[in-house]
Amino acid sequence: MTNNFLFNLFIACFLFIGIGISQQLPPPGYNLSWGDEFNGQTLDTTAWGTGMKPWGTTDNSPCLITPEDTYLQNGDLILRDRIGNFGSYKYSCGWAWTKKWFKYGYFEMRAQYPKGKGQWPAWWMLKQGWPPEIDIAEYRGAPKSYMTEAFYWGSWSTTLLNESQGWDFSTWHTYALNWGPGYLIWYVDGKVQKYYYGSQVPSDSMYVIFSAGLDGSAADSTTGFPNYYKIDYFHVYQDTAFGSCYPTPIIPNVQVNFGTWQTTDTVYANPGEYVTLAPYPSSGGTWVWSGGGLSGSSNMQNFIAQKSDTITAKFINACGDTSIQNFYIMINLTDVKGTPNTPDEYNLSQNYPNPFNPTTEIKYSIPQSGLVTIKIYNLFGQQVAVLVNNEQKAGSYTVEFNASSTGGGLASGIYMYRLQLNNYSLTKKMILLK
Repeated sequence: MTNNFLFNLFIACFLFIGIGISQQLPPPGYNLSWGDEFNGQTLDTTAWGTGMKPWGTTDNSPCLITPEDTYLQNGDLILRDRIGNFGSYKYSCGWAWTKKWFKYGYFEMRAQYPKGKGQWPAWWMLKQGWPPEIDIAEYRGAPKSYMTEAFYWGSWSTTLLNESQGWDFSTWHTYALNWGPGYLIWYVDGKVQKYYYGSQVPSDSMYVIFSAGLDGSAADSTTGFPNYYKIDYFHVYQDTAFGSCYPTPIIPNVQVNFGTWQTTDTVYANPGEYVTLAPYPSSGGTWVWSGGGLSGSSNMQNFIAQKSDTITAKFINACGDTSIQNFYIMINLTDVKGTPNTPDEYNLSQNYPNPFNPTTEIKYSIPQSGLVTIKIYNLFGQQVAVLVNNEQKAGSYTVEFNASSTGGGLASGIYMYRLQLNNYSLTKKMILLK
């Protein structure tokens, strides 16, 4: 076998049994089961309903749902709202919903939300009857200026992404929901924003709704009509191989010296600092820990940082399926007085930020001198960039990768980066999201 063949085989295996990065999209083993790229001239009426609500009414106070406000244009699904005279209504709006029902899966769309006072476009899911209701990406324009991700079954569980914190929902973003037995996980641009574990998670089949809407108490002539809610694509990924038993996703959470909790699998600490690992879910199964001297069945583990290490957390859910999450403990040796800055083992940290656009940093450590290479590959095993290719002494290093500096720039997707020194190599994955 050639080296390239072996490397390609390694990448394929890595994607399916890999290290459990929290930003993996979609989850390993999930296949595209249904979707729409919206590249046609008209919306497929066998797959989508429009012109009214799924239960047959056109009243979406304060707007009237009209067929002409839902259409395809330039590869996007457009839901429009307008101001004018629409019978007894001052505004019109568009709606679209799937005629197909789904139970569990990874749901993803790329969308551009309208910017304007009183805007209330949404992406949500309903069962036959109400509740429950899952709001995946519901935007509230000025004066509220936030994005809501919520699960409603008697009470709201809400995360707000605020425009005052730098979010601009009028630019293109990728929104996603991972829904399975006992869990809901919300993502924006590949990053976990909200998660819910519990017995109230719906187990009923649900249909998907995209709706343009307005807040009647806020919308006025300054809103800037017409407004356009644009959706580039909608994908549903599912894994039918598990039957009724799914591996429960693990959300890694870490804390160093009682600082801020972070949703990450890579811990940067100084020797002697107090580290807490507390991944979710916190109940509903059994935890098994290995590495770093850890053991026990609690989801929370505490230890004093002493050396770089890999700690593995296994969660066995109630139906007996197992999930695995690796935590990478990176110790900063430069803070130890009198200790030379010479690592005692190889380390290749997860790039940060991840996902990234267009730049990200990669930290690595080598315990001996030699010819070091760090190369970037696509999922076909083709080399797309060389970041390092020179002799280096033992030590810790940082290199920056700029995806736009390659010929023509790289497309969004999953890439691999590989550290090679003598006979040692280590490969990790990164996500480029534009």
